[in-house]
Amino acid sequence: GATQVAETINGSGGIYTLDFSSTQTAVINLDLTTRSSQTIGGLPLILQTTIQNVIVGQGNNFINASTGTHRIILRPYGAAQAVTVTGDGAGTTLDFSAFTSAITVNLSTSGAQNVTAGLSLTLIGNVDNVIGGAGGTGTGALTGNSDNDTFTITGGNNTIIGNASSANNTVYASADANFILTSNALDIGG
Repeated sequence: GATQVAETINGSGGIYTLDFSSTQTAVINLDLTTRSSQTIGGLPLILQTTIQNVIVGQGNNFINASTGTHRIILRPYGAAQAVTVTGDGAGTTLDFSAFTSAITVNLSTSGAQNVTAGLSLTLIGNVDNVIGGAGGTGTGALTGNSDNDTFTITGGNNTIIGNASSANNTVYASADANFILTSNALDIGG
């Protein structure tokens, strides 16, 4: 049979994005912490530079973002999707800004949670930043963990629930959005 050569991504500065949005059924198992060869959706890949952004695929996704600053960009594909993200609390962001439905995510939950219709999310370790959905009907709920969390509201109705054991939580509203603060440790920024 034919031998596959590993695709190497090597950069010299800048911001890099891996986009798996065109994968419909392939399982994406991506480790952003390793510089060793890994197989992604059946293709060998070597990361020789830091990848800042990952757009998850349409199937099941396992993203290890446990070192560095990474934005995990989720999209509404209209089909059942399961995403597992490993974070270290230093800068992993979940980005739901492409969703027009209400988003409900709890950063302190380690088991699978239904974020919106068709999307199941499992968090391992600490993920401390969430960018909410762009609006839609219903009210989303963004719940923090014991770390200092940042919530960015891009539209719609949202309830922000901080964690009383965290020192500081920050909320940014970048759109004309309605939200309710339910913790005493949140700062509103803009």
